[in-house]
Amino acid sequence: MTMSITQTDSTPLLDGRCRASQWQGAVGISLPADVSLLLMHDADSIFVCAKGKPEDFTTLDVYLRDASTDLLYNLHVSAQLGERVMDDGNWSEMTFCNHRAWTAFWVPFSGTEETDCCIRPRFLEGSHREVRVVRGRFPGEALNMMFSVSAVHHGENDRAELRYPRNALDTDPATRATFTLH
Repeated sequence: MTMSITQTDSTPLLDGRCRASQWQGAVGISLPADVSLLLMHDADSIFVCAKGKPEDFTTLDVYLRDASTDLLYNLHVSAQLGERVMDDGNWSEMTFCNHRAWTAFWVPFSGTEETDCCIRPRFLEGSHREVRVVRGRFPGEALNMMFSVSAVHHGENDRAELRYPRNALDTDPATRATFTLH
């Protein structure tokens, strides 16, 4: 599967809102549960927005293959930003605060709630995940990528995971999509 990502002359503000005026012209991908992805790029960066519903707090994992090293990377955006790499068929441990040549709008903390078993953190619902990846980090005009959007309400599940491509595997770049930059 191949998809072209639109070039833009403007840079979106990574504020968790994915404003239509800032993402105008982006390529849209619809997922189940009223979730969508927006993608665009400029001369320096690739931008991804994951939009959930007002009751979702939406986390995002961007999986990319580095064409120069053939290593697979997972850029993780939740309440923390983290990164891991696959080498010799195994994912490394997720390490946080190590993001190099990328940034994102994280999931904001909004207090705690008492449940039957414990007190757990609450996160701001209704915000979107926005990511900027510097193009030099993953060089080339064609990128092998997969996206996983989690923490969305879908049917009876309030923490569903949705993938694009739908049947993509985080361990197999052959199941991912190719995105060309134009």
